[in-house]
Amino acid sequence: MKFKIAVIIIGAIVFLSGCTTQNKNNESTSDTDSLKWYSYTDGMNEVNKTGKPAILFFCTFNNNSESYSQSFCKLVEDELFSNDTVKSMLKKFILIKVEVYDQSQEWILSKYKFVYTPFPLVIFLNSKGKELSRLVAYGIYDPSDRNTSIERFIEVLNLTLKGKVKGEDFRFVTLSGKEKHLSEYRNKVVVLDLMSVNCPACRKEMEYLSQVKDHYMNDNTVVIISIDVAKDAADSIKAVYGDYIGKWTFGMDKYGEASKYLLENAIPTIVVIDELGRIFYLRAGALPAQNLIELIENVKGN
Repeated sequence: MKFKIAVIIIGAIVFLSGCTTQNKNNESTSDTDSLKWYSYTDGMNEVNKTGKPAILFFCTFNNNSESYSQSFCKLVEDELFSNDTVKSMLKKFILIKVEVYDQSQEWILSKYKFVYTPFPLVIFLNSKGKELSRLVAYGIYDPSDRNTSIERFIEVLNLTLKGKVKGEDFRFVTLSGKEKHLSEYRNKVVVLDLMSVNCPACRKEMEYLSQVKDHYMNDNTVVIISIDVAKDAADSIKAVYGDYIGKWTFGMDKYGEASKYLLENAIPTIVVIDELGRIFYLRAGALPAQNLIELIENVKGN
């Protein structure tokens, strides 16, 4: 991709700090798009008062910081939220900013399980305050594919206004050559393992996934999918991971669509997706079986 995932991670984790700028009414107005942004408490009060749906924007908002001007958070505001069509539609929502570095906001981060995903994160709520959809990182805005990003965001806005959920979806090809879609696994918790054959940590993750599979052997509501994102041949995948093939689904990212979830191009990257197709967990690095089982149980308990 033309715009490296590292921008998200560096911009969001290394550079950024600060709090949402608020006026006397705990509302804020962006210099770029003149949209009214609320603090969480005031925003949810407006949802209850007006019956409007809401958008929660988890990021960092230090407008006086040079690092903020280079951040992915600001890019989303400048390139996505300032689009005329998007901006017009956003006025139908109560807009809420959640500063991810503000310790007083920790209860909000916990409520929406922010800790399991990188930021920026956008969560869409219906008029009752119930979560419908969420977009993470490139799912919000991909600078290398601006038009598609804007179209996708508008689609989610329209679905939210109708009270509908927008779940994640992508195509992949199994080792036997069959094309599959993530949307075929709705009503199941999906553990997505992005890997390659030349990756020691990926091999360790296979051991963990095998333990998870054994734990859920009689539970068909939990699905594991390992997808090679390095363009390795099916025969190579079979040769390296033959002990695990057959226990769960293996595939290849033939269309480059699963790779959008990679963080800093790091593998393995583990993604846990709930029954409605929403990202619950997205982190790079091997995840031990017990931690993964706890995450899955947390998702099933929602």
